[in-house]
Amino acid sequence: MVITILGSSKHISNRIVELIDETNKGVSFHNCFTYAEAIDCLSKQKTDVVLLDFDFEGNKAFDLLKKIREYSAETVVMVLFNLASDFSMKQLRDSGADYLFDKYNDFEKIAPVINAINKRATNKIL
Repeated sequence: MVITILGSSKHISNRIVELIDETNKGVSFHNCFTYAEAIDCLSKQKTDVVLLDFDFEGNKAFDLLKKIREYSAETVVMVLFNLASDFSMKQLRDSGADYLFDKYNDFEKIAPVINAINKRATNKIL
């Protein structure tokens, strides 16, 4: 399973990798911190899960979400937010976000969801 993290903070991205890596085997990660890196990675790499920081560089989260969906409808998209309005959350869902996580209150929920997705993918292969 390949996970791409489009983040605004190396510290948060590193912590996410640690949490996911503790409970998931066979997972590889790509980290992108600029819009150019994100576009390059998404266009060249097949990714199973994208963790997208709503506060991504240059307020480009919605644009990146649309790009992810253009590249692959199967990619699972998890958006991490801090203080997103109900309107923004609805827009994210309508634009193709599969999961929405509050960076501070839901952080510990990310790894179990990744684990469940990884198990489903593994079972499809078998």
